[in-house]
Amino acid sequence: MDNETEVGRAYIYWMYNDLHNQPFALMEDVYGDESYRCKGVGPNLVKQVIGLAKEANCYKLIATSRISRPQVHELYKH
Repeated sequence: MDNETEVGRAYIYWMYNDLHNQPFALMEDVYGDESYRCKGVGPNLVKQVIGLAKEANCYKLIATSRISRPQVHELYKH
């Protein structure tokens, strides 16, 4: 948030299965407001999600993105 303006968001979902004692996480809908792009909002959101997954002792984190968004794929790789 910047004052009352949402500058970005990301969702994290906790998931479980019978094969592992730890959960895994799904990162979805990472969004940065266009007027705040190239100011570190996206990378900071991704780092926060990774940190939350680590705190929850997740054994993996899955990130989704549309095939038509190569800049998002690069963000996730970075």
